[in-house]
Amino acid sequence: MAIKTKDELFEYIYRQLGAPFVDVEVHEDQLNDIVDSTIKEYSSFAFDGELEETVILEVQGPGIYKLPDEIQSIEKVSQGVSAGGLTNFGGNFGSGYVPDIWSEQYFSSANGGGGIINSIIGVSTTQSMLDTYMGDDLNYDFNHHKKILRLFEPYEGKLLIQYSKEYIPDDEDFIYNDTWVKKMATAQARLMQSTVTGKYSQTLVGGATINYSDMRSLAQEEIQQLRDDLQTQYAGPAPILIG
Repeated sequence: MAIKTKDELFEYIYRQLGAPFVDVEVHEDQLNDIVDSTIKEYSSFAFDGELEETVILEVQGPGIYKLPDEIQSIEKVSQGVSAGGLTNFGGNFGSGYVPDIWSEQYFSSANGGGGIINSIIGVSTTQSMLDTYMGDDLNYDFNHHKKILRLFEPYEGKLLIQYSKEYIPDDEDFIYNDTWVKKMATAQARLMQSTVTGKYSQTLVGGATINYSDMRSLAQEEIQQLRDDLQTQYAGPAPILIG
Protein backbone atom coordinates (compact mmCIF):
# COMPACT_ATOMS: atom_id res chain seq x y z
CA MET A 1 0.00 0.00 0.00
CA ALA A 2 1.33 3.42 -0.94
CA ILE A 3 2.44 5.73 1.88
CA LYS A 4 0.76 9.10 1.52
CA THR A 5 1.11 10.78 4.93
CA LYS A 6 3.90 11.54 7.37
CA ASP A 7 2.28 9.37 10.05
CA GLU A 8 2.21 6.40 7.67
CA LEU A 9 5.90 6.96 6.98
CA PHE A 10 6.56 7.01 10.74
CA GLU A 11 4.86 3.61 11.07
CA TYR A 12 6.90 2.27 8.15
CA ILE A 13 10.17 3.43 9.75
CA TYR A 14 9.28 1.89 13.11
CA ARG A 15 8.58 -1.45 11.39
CA GLN A 16 11.89 -1.26 9.51
CA LEU A 17 13.68 -0.73 12.82
CA GLY A 18 12.11 -3.85 14.31
CA ALA A 19 8.90 -2.72 16.00
CA PRO A 20 6.93 -4.18 17.64
CA PHE A 21 9.48 -6.90 18.52
CA VAL A 22 12.18 -4.32 19.28
CA ASP A 23 11.62 -1.33 21.53
CA VAL A 24 12.47 1.50 19.14
CA GLU A 25 13.42 4.49 21.25
CA VAL A 26 13.13 7.20 18.61
CA HIS A 27 10.45 9.73 19.48
CA GLU A 28 7.92 11.01 16.91
CA ASP A 29 9.34 14.52 17.32
CA GLN A 30 12.74 13.17 16.32
CA LEU A 31 11.21 11.32 13.37
CA ASN A 32 9.46 14.50 12.33
CA ASP A 33 12.81 16.32 12.17
CA ILE A 34 14.37 13.41 10.26
CA VAL A 35 11.61 13.26 7.64
CA ASP A 36 11.60 17.05 7.14
CA SER A 37 15.38 17.17 6.64
CA THR A 38 15.26 14.12 4.35
CA ILE A 39 12.67 15.71 2.07
CA LYS A 40 14.64 18.97 2.04
CA GLU A 41 17.80 17.11 1.02
CA TYR A 42 15.89 15.18 -1.64
CA SER A 43 14.34 18.34 -3.08
CA SER A 44 17.75 19.98 -3.38
CA PHE A 45 18.87 17.40 -5.94
CA ALA A 46 15.99 15.35 -7.28
CA PHE A 47 14.34 16.75 -10.38
CA ASP A 48 10.83 15.62 -9.37
CA GLY A 49 11.33 16.76 -5.79
CA GLU A 50 12.04 20.39 -6.41
CA LEU A 51 9.82 23.20 -7.61
CA GLU A 52 11.44 25.37 -10.26
CA GLU A 53 10.02 28.79 -10.94
CA THR A 54 11.11 32.15 -12.33
CA VAL A 55 10.87 35.68 -11.01
CA ILE A 56 11.55 39.00 -12.74
CA LEU A 57 13.50 41.56 -10.72
CA GLU A 58 14.13 45.20 -11.70
CA VAL A 59 17.74 46.19 -10.96
CA GLN A 60 19.72 49.40 -11.18
CA GLY A 61 23.26 48.18 -11.69
CA PRO A 62 25.67 46.44 -9.28
CA GLY A 63 24.48 46.01 -5.74
CA ILE A 64 22.58 43.85 -3.29
CA TYR A 65 18.95 42.90 -3.90
CA LYS A 66 16.55 41.09 -1.55
CA LEU A 67 14.85 38.00 -2.96
CA PRO A 68 11.76 36.09 -1.76
CA ASP A 69 12.34 33.93 1.31
CA GLU A 70 11.02 30.82 -0.47
CA ILE A 71 14.03 30.67 -2.81
CA GLN A 72 16.28 27.75 -1.96
CA SER A 73 18.85 28.00 -4.75
CA ILE A 74 19.35 29.96 -7.97
CA GLU A 75 19.81 28.09 -11.23
CA LYS A 76 20.25 30.99 -13.65
CA VAL A 77 20.31 34.80 -13.71
CA SER A 78 19.82 36.36 -17.13
CA GLN A 79 18.99 39.64 -18.73
CA GLY A 80 15.25 40.23 -18.94
CA VAL A 81 13.00 39.11 -21.76
CA SER A 82 13.64 41.15 -24.89
CA ALA A 83 11.43 42.07 -27.81
CA GLY A 84 13.04 39.30 -29.84
CA GLY A 85 11.40 36.51 -27.86
CA LEU A 86 9.73 33.60 -29.57
CA THR A 87 6.27 34.91 -28.84
CA ASN A 88 7.01 38.17 -30.61
CA PHE A 89 5.70 37.02 -34.01
CA GLY A 90 5.76 40.54 -35.41
CA GLY A 91 9.47 40.87 -34.77
CA ASN A 92 10.38 37.40 -35.92
CA PHE A 93 8.03 36.86 -38.85
CA GLY A 94 7.01 40.31 -40.10
CA SER A 95 5.37 43.44 -38.77
CA GLY A 96 1.78 42.91 -37.63
CA TYR A 97 1.95 39.18 -38.27
CA VAL A 98 -0.40 37.04 -36.16
CA PRO A 99 -0.47 33.35 -37.08
CA ASP A 100 -3.69 31.52 -37.76
CA ILE A 101 -3.21 28.17 -36.04
CA TRP A 102 -5.54 26.50 -38.54
CA SER A 103 -3.84 27.95 -41.60
CA GLU A 104 -1.70 26.05 -44.08
CA GLN A 105 1.13 28.45 -43.32
CA TYR A 106 1.16 27.39 -39.69
CA PHE A 107 1.61 23.68 -40.42
CA SER A 108 3.17 23.42 -43.87
CA SER A 109 6.23 24.48 -45.83
CA ALA A 110 4.24 26.64 -48.18
CA ASN A 111 6.06 29.07 -50.50
CA GLY A 112 9.40 27.50 -49.58
CA GLY A 113 9.44 29.30 -46.28
CA GLY A 114 9.54 26.20 -44.14
CA GLY A 115 6.37 27.06 -42.21
CA ILE A 116 6.14 28.88 -38.92
CA ILE A 117 6.74 25.71 -36.86
CA ASN A 118 10.12 25.13 -38.48
CA SER A 119 10.93 28.82 -38.09
CA ILE A 120 10.12 28.72 -34.37
CA ILE A 121 12.26 25.61 -33.94
CA GLY A 122 15.10 27.37 -35.74
CA VAL A 123 14.86 30.48 -33.58
CA SER A 124 14.58 28.37 -30.44
CA THR A 125 17.62 26.28 -31.29
CA THR A 126 19.69 29.31 -32.23
CA GLN A 127 18.75 31.18 -29.07
CA SER A 128 19.48 28.14 -26.91
CA MET A 129 22.92 27.73 -28.48
CA LEU A 130 23.71 31.42 -28.08
CA ASP A 131 22.68 31.31 -24.42
CA THR A 132 24.79 28.22 -23.88
CA TYR A 133 27.98 29.33 -25.60
CA MET A 134 27.79 33.12 -25.69
CA GLY A 135 25.30 33.67 -22.93
CA ASP A 136 23.22 36.51 -21.57
CA ASP A 137 23.90 35.34 -18.01
CA LEU A 138 25.12 37.86 -15.47
CA ASN A 139 27.75 37.43 -12.77
CA TYR A 140 26.21 37.22 -9.32
CA ASP A 141 26.48 35.72 -5.88
CA PHE A 142 23.58 34.39 -3.81
CA ASN A 143 23.43 34.12 -0.03
CA HIS A 144 20.75 31.54 0.64
CA HIS A 145 20.73 32.26 4.36
CA LYS A 146 19.90 35.95 3.98
CA LYS A 147 18.12 35.47 0.61
CA ILE A 148 20.05 38.28 -1.06
CA LEU A 149 21.47 38.51 -4.56
CA ARG A 150 24.70 40.43 -5.16
CA LEU A 151 24.95 41.59 -8.77
CA PHE A 152 28.46 42.39 -10.00
CA GLU A 153 27.76 43.76 -13.48
CA PRO A 154 26.64 47.27 -14.50
CA TYR A 155 23.34 46.04 -15.86
CA GLU A 156 20.14 48.06 -15.50
CA GLY A 157 16.72 46.66 -16.30
CA LYS A 158 14.89 43.40 -15.73
CA LEU A 159 16.60 40.28 -14.42
CA LEU A 160 15.07 36.91 -15.17
CA ILE A 161 15.91 34.62 -12.24
CA GLN A 162 15.30 30.88 -12.45
CA TYR A 163 15.28 29.31 -9.01
CA SER A 164 14.20 26.29 -7.05
CA LYS A 165 12.30 26.45 -3.80
CA GLU A 166 11.90 24.00 -0.98
CA TYR A 167 9.35 21.27 -1.51
CA ILE A 168 6.61 21.55 1.13
CA PRO A 169 4.54 18.35 1.13
CA ASP A 170 0.77 18.39 1.34
CA ASP A 171 -0.98 16.53 4.16
CA GLU A 172 -1.35 13.67 1.70
CA ASP A 173 1.59 13.52 -0.67
CA PHE A 174 3.21 10.68 -2.60
CA ILE A 175 6.67 12.05 -1.84
CA TYR A 176 6.37 10.12 1.43
CA ASN A 177 6.25 6.96 -0.69
CA ASP A 178 9.38 7.78 -2.67
CA THR A 179 11.91 4.96 -2.37
CA TRP A 180 14.86 7.25 -1.64
CA VAL A 181 12.94 9.22 0.97
CA LYS A 182 11.83 6.05 2.76
CA LYS A 183 15.32 4.54 2.74
CA MET A 184 17.09 7.73 3.86
CA ALA A 185 14.59 8.49 6.64
CA THR A 186 14.92 4.91 7.90
CA ALA A 187 18.73 5.04 7.79
CA GLN A 188 18.78 8.38 9.64
CA ALA A 189 16.40 6.98 12.28
CA ARG A 190 18.60 3.88 12.61
CA LEU A 191 21.65 6.09 13.11
CA MET A 192 19.85 8.13 15.77
CA GLN A 193 18.67 5.00 17.57
CA SER A 194 22.14 3.46 17.58
CA THR A 195 23.76 6.71 18.75
CA VAL A 196 21.27 7.85 21.39
CA THR A 197 20.14 4.52 22.86
CA GLY A 198 23.19 2.42 21.97
CA LYS A 199 24.72 2.85 25.42
CA TYR A 200 21.91 0.69 26.82
CA SER A 201 21.68 -3.05 26.17
CA GLN A 202 18.43 -4.53 24.92
CA THR A 203 17.59 -8.22 24.99
CA LEU A 204 15.41 -9.72 22.27
CA VAL A 205 13.17 -12.75 22.43
CA GLY A 206 15.36 -15.82 22.92
CA GLY A 207 18.09 -13.95 24.76
CA ALA A 208 19.80 -12.28 21.79
CA THR A 209 21.11 -8.76 22.17
CA ILE A 210 21.30 -5.83 19.75
CA ASN A 211 24.74 -4.83 18.47
CA TYR A 212 24.39 -1.05 18.29
CA SER A 213 27.91 -0.62 16.92
CA ASP A 214 27.06 -2.72 13.86
CA MET A 215 23.74 -0.89 13.54
CA ARG A 216 25.52 2.47 13.53
CA SER A 217 28.04 1.32 10.91
CA LEU A 218 25.25 -0.02 8.71
CA ALA A 219 23.31 3.23 8.99
CA GLN A 220 26.35 5.33 8.10
CA GLU A 221 27.09 3.17 5.04
CA GLU A 222 23.46 3.39 3.90
CA ILE A 223 23.38 7.17 4.29
CA GLN A 224 26.59 7.62 2.27
CA GLN A 225 25.37 5.30 -0.49
CA LEU A 226 22.00 7.04 -0.67
CA ARG A 227 23.67 10.45 -0.96
CA ASP A 228 25.86 9.14 -3.77
CA ASP A 229 22.76 7.77 -5.51
CA LEU A 230 20.96 11.08 -5.07
CA GLN A 231 23.67 13.01 -6.90
CA THR A 232 24.28 10.48 -9.67
CA GLN A 233 20.80 9.08 -10.34
CA TYR A 234 18.21 11.55 -9.10
CA ALA A 235 19.62 14.93 -10.09
CA GLY A 236 17.62 16.64 -12.80
CA PRO A 237 18.89 17.90 -16.16
CA ALA A 238 20.69 21.21 -16.37
CA PRO A 239 18.18 24.03 -16.84
CA ILE A 240 17.76 25.45 -20.36
CA LEU A 241 16.25 28.91 -20.69
CA ILE A 242 15.07 30.04 -24.11
CA GLY A 243 14.58 33.77 -24.38
